[in-house]
Amino acid sequence: MKSIQALVAVAAFTWAVQLNAAERSLQFSELPEVVQKAAREIVRDAKVLKVAEEKEKMAFYSVEYEGRGGRKFEVEISPAGKVLESGELIAVADAPEAARKVIEERTKSFAWKKVIKATHEGQTVYVVKFDRGGDDEGQFIVSDKGKVISE
Repeated sequence: MKSIQALVAVAAFTWAVQLNAAERSLQFSELPEVVQKAAREIVRDAKVLKVAEEKEKMAFYSVEYEGRGGRKFEVEISPAGKVLESGELIAVADAPEAARKVIEERTKSFAWKKVIKATHEGQTVYVVKFDRGGDDEGQFIVSDKGKVISE
């Protein structure tokens, strides 16, 4: 029994190291000034939960923060200070049924996923990010009606 627990612990640690390979935690004060300014415009006086420098297809900074009622949000900002994406972090189960079905089907074989409820061209969308292994993060955007908008 203990050997199984040890094996599970090692596998979880290895997975966590791989997952975070493309992400480096920072303090808010370590962000470039232009990125801090862009983040402050969105975050305002909310409690900052996590700040990171990330590298996927391009480098960017992410700031997770807590809004009213304990709701969690994330903003992603380019090194030049341009807001790339901003929205509420939600559980897959909190997406509308049509969107949830698409998210569950397309990410069923991935252990890690993140869903951001955002606005795209005036409509509510769900940005879904998932780990393909190592530094390879996949992403797609689905509408509340379950239509995949981009991959």
